[in-house]
Amino acid sequence: MSKTKGITISLLFLLLMVSAPLALAENNGLMFDVHTKPLVGSTDSVVMVQVTEYLFPVTKDFNVSSLVVEDYNGTKPLEESVYIFYINSSGAYLLYAGDGNESPSAVYDDNLKTWYFGFDFGESNLLLKAFLRSMGYNVNWSELKNPYLAFNGSCLWNVSKRGVKGRNWSITAEAVRNGGSFLANFTVSYVDPAHGASWADYSWRIPAGEITKLLENLTSISVASQRLINCTKGKMGEDYCFPIDNPEAVYVYPADLKIVMFPEKGRMRYVVVHERGNGKPEVISDSINPLRKPEYVIFRYDLRNNTTLVFPLLQFRFPSSEMNGSVGTFTIPPCREESHRAHGSANNLIVALVGVGIGLAIGVLLGRRRR
Repeated sequence: MSKTKGITISLLFLLLMVSAPLALAENNGLMFDVHTKPLVGSTDSVVMVQVTEYLFPVTKDFNVSSLVVEDYNGTKPLEESVYIFYINSSGAYLLYAGDGNESPSAVYDDNLKTWYFGFDFGESNLLLKAFLRSMGYNVNWSELKNPYLAFNGSCLWNVSKRGVKGRNWSITAEAVRNGGSFLANFTVSYVDPAHGASWADYSWRIPAGEITKLLENLTSISVASQRLINCTKGKMGEDYCFPIDNPEAVYVYPADLKIVMFPEKGRMRYVVVHERGNGKPEVISDSINPLRKPEYVIFRYDLRNNTTLVFPLLQFRFPSSEMNGSVGTFTIPPCREESHRAHGSANNLIVALVGVGIGLAIGVLLGRRRR
């Protein structure tokens, strides 16, 4: 490196230190503790990523291992942020970014193919009001103490909490790398009225190529699936359940990451640590001034077509995390009242037509018997 380039890099580093004195003091470093929870629908998903930011002193006896296992003195939590994304085959869209105490909950209804986002902001509901206003949706504020927003993939409407009956069938398992692929095996238990307690075994082999391009040396991943057991109601109200033979897709991601950044010899050192299901941390990336800053991604692997979609969600830069530029804005229009009525009317019309058809068929049969 030339002397001029070295001076330029040093000046840039000093400018960064001046812009954020707390996080970028010469003897301080940052750690981002990243946890993920995906809720998987039939063809889409809602992913919550929780990021906790820690400040720590870089002393002579500092080592990354002690920091990761929380056995290092002087570590201080700075901020906790929650990001919630809606993901489908077209991309990732931001639903919420802010304090975890105000983040919405998400529920998916398998039968209606509808997401429900629940808000509980107390009496004021300031963020929810702003959210609804940005959607152009006009509601009575006095009714928004415990509201839910329903989303069917095309439009958004407000519903009462009593009307929400969704269930989340997201199932998460660890897949361990074996050569050029990750192998996931797990069992789902269910109750079939005809056979009693039953279970279904699932095994997926997920190619490691795309995943290891972004996260090298990853030896295990988490796998979140859509519902794997299909249940229908019997005449007496009992559930008849059976396994789904051919799921469409699964989401794969590193469940727990710790991204450590600290100054070393006048440059920045980045260490990415992954915590496996057994709680054992492993370093998957360790470099000084990498060309590509650490980022957080989730993958959608199509089990039928053997294809992978990559969704970069967050980037981590000293001194903070930020949204990846590929994440879109969730701008779904509100549903028109008549569309709901039309939907209900269509269902009623179908039921009526089926009833008429059955009636005509019975009439024809009776007429033939009389002849």
